[in-house]
Amino acid sequence: MKTPWSGWVRPRLERYVELLRQRFPELPVAVISHSDEMLALQARNRHRYKRVHRIAEHLVKDLHILIQVCGTFAALNGIGEDDFPAFIEVVPYGPSQLADYLQIGYEHATLELTW
Repeated sequence: MKTPWSGWVRPRLERYVELLRQRFPELPVAVISHSDEMLALQARNRHRYKRVHRIAEHLVKDLHILIQVCGTFAALNGIGEDDFPAFIEVVPYGPSQLADYLQIGYEHATLELTW
């Protein structure tokens, strides 16, 4: 499985965070996964998708980006909360997590694939 994390998302996300944090050094950033990339982010797939896990760990540990996955989508795919590494946070429902962030003042940015 090739995931967007290993290609176009990572460099764009890193660059956008770098630019934003130049102006707002303490800016909190959260990424909510509500798609197939969470299948690769399972702890059991750490060796199969080494690059995806390295990217995710780098985003969390070095750039202080919170990575969350949708627990509902995970459950629909037979994945439990304990199936993810410790640096990935499982939230009950991705869309409501986004709504909660928007309510407390976060801005929504979508990293769309450009053609």
